[in-house]
Amino acid sequence: MNGPNALLSRSTDGGTTFSAPKAIANVQSGSATSVAGDSAGNIYFSWVDHASGNVSFRRSLDQGVTFSAPTQVSNSTNSDVVNWALGLGANGDIDLVWSECNSQCSIWLSQSKDRGVTFSSPKMLAQALDLTNISLALDSTGPIYIAYNTVPEQIPGQPVPIGDVFLVSSKDGGNTFSTANLTNNPNPKAFSCCAQVVVDSGGNVDIVWVDPAPVIKFARSTDGGSSFSSTAVSGSGSSVGSPRIAVDSNGGINVIWTHPNDVFYSRSTDNGITFSSPQNLSNDNSADLDRPMLALDPCGNVNVAWQDFSPGTGSIFFSRGTTPESIASGCVTHPGPAITRIQSADAYPGDSVTLNNTAAGNFVIVAASWADLTSDPTISDSALNTWNALPVLRGPAGQGELSIKLFYATNIKGGDTTITLSSSPGDVGIHAVEYSGVAPDTALDVISTALADGGTTTPTSGSFTPTEGDLVYAYFGDEGTAQSAITAGPGYSMITATGGHVDASQDNLASSGTQTASFTLGATTWGWALYVATFRPSASQR
Repeated sequence: MNGPNALLSRSTDGGTTFSAPKAIANVQSGSATSVAGDSAGNIYFSWVDHASGNVSFRRSLDQGVTFSAPTQVSNSTNSDVVNWALGLGANGDIDLVWSECNSQCSIWLSQSKDRGVTFSSPKMLAQALDLTNISLALDSTGPIYIAYNTVPEQIPGQPVPIGDVFLVSSKDGGNTFSTANLTNNPNPKAFSCCAQVVVDSGGNVDIVWVDPAPVIKFARSTDGGSSFSSTAVSGSGSSVGSPRIAVDSNGGINVIWTHPNDVFYSRSTDNGITFSSPQNLSNDNSADLDRPMLALDPCGNVNVAWQDFSPGTGSIFFSRGTTPESIASGCVTHPGPAITRIQSADAYPGDSVTLNNTAAGNFVIVAASWADLTSDPTISDSALNTWNALPVLRGPAGQGELSIKLFYATNIKGGDTTITLSSSPGDVGIHAVEYSGVAPDTALDVISTALADGGTTTPTSGSFTPTEGDLVYAYFGDEGTAQSAITAGPGYSMITATGGHVDASQDNLASSGTQTASFTLGATTWGWALYVATFRPSASQR
């Protein structure tokens, strides 16, 4: 028997339009889902599966076009999985935390060090008579913070628990944990609930929750969770609930909550000492009290989604807000479509490849590699597009001979397009990728190359500094090593891997700055070469 479907819809134009909803999981009735994304456009999704009743996980490495097969992470057989949360680390680590409840409740953690391919055996972190609401935050330097609250609910034969907010933290990446009570309510019937925790770029630990008044409370720790200072975000009132928090790159603290059937927003620019007057975002008295969502995009825009019944049936509403910092960044003035990968095709061995039904005005990049140090093919296509060639890169001559070359075409004519090299060198492979949102002229920004005789499982480019918003495309060739496994480096999304020829891309940078591109291989290389090229976004995105 099937349960409800979890649906995914995505916007690439700043929330102006959204894709048709896609079913990606079969969930338990009434349960929530947890989703996160990284700067490369990869999507990570968790839910409680309808059939097994366990926490499950899927990921998409192509911006939601396809998803991996479901992975069961929890192993509960006689307990209810009630709450869970998903967190992404700066180095690609993924943590999942959840609670299992029977006669009492326990909190469990499982970690993935390979971006969701495998997960560790679940580890129990804490126990309580009854608990609800779990939130998870990962510091880029390794600490883990988990917030939850106990419930003042009478359980036969047990004392009445006090509804407090607790913080479980680990300073060693999940090996050991400590627990602290943040509220210490004196009244057994008091109920501090719905805690949400985040960590900002400075390592400050920020938490919001509903205090018994009831009021939305904010607390900050500047010492890794050892001590907190707190202040009220909202005035006292009935039925406040479901707070959410996000901290932007400039230190602005953004908070939303429901009260009683509307969604409100407030912001602090002085480290949480004061907050702005609450702003009603829904203003229709029809918003669902449960689970509004808050996220900040790379420009610093505030993005809020919630369920709303004003149309007569439950619908998902979306609102985007700007801040002085996001306006000053310049990338919200003309929120055109983001650079998006449309399709890819490859052939190995082969000197020709076809992209079907390309869109006029889009951008195509082609990469080729072959096994000699003398050939220098050109390129043409059936649509008669104009092609630009980057200088050929010759690999080292000590082992297998290798050359690679990149070509690109802007403002393409569209339609089915067969792309062909002018010659067919030995062991040749060809890859082609179509993108939207790339500048139609002066597209090329920077290039970086690297090569070596071998002896590594992590070939890495030289340093390069792209412009914010660039498409960064990385292509790797290794003549002679049959790779059992190839994955893209941190922040990158693999497109395809064929034979000894690999390419990967990062479709749209979250920020500019000096960086490198790398791959992780299953076997040590022979001689290899790596080519990086970055391309500017169209003017409507700048």
